[in-house]
Amino acid sequence: MNQQKKHQLKEGFRAIYFAESCREAEASFEAWAKIIPDSLPEFQTVINTVRNWHTEIFNYFDCRYTNGIVECLNNTIKSVERLGRGFSFEVLPC
Repeated sequence: MNQQKKHQLKEGFRAIYFAESCREAEASFEAWAKIIPDSLPEFQTVINTVRNWHTEIFNYFDCRYTNGIVECLNNTIKSVERLGRGFSFEVLPC
């Protein structure tokens, strides 16, 4: 499969984000999942992940909140720890 087709499939997945409701998002996802060929294991991994985390992922469409900020802060903390080469927060000045 060529890169353009893969890009179109990726954009189709991204379009689910713009659904107005949870039901619309679920229907869009299922329609998208049906067109993904078995020959693309990376897309099959995405489908399995979404199905395994269905409730958590599709709750977004009811509440419109994510934990993105928390994930960003956790990543920042890990970066600081790596830069400190093993120092714990106890030795860092506040």
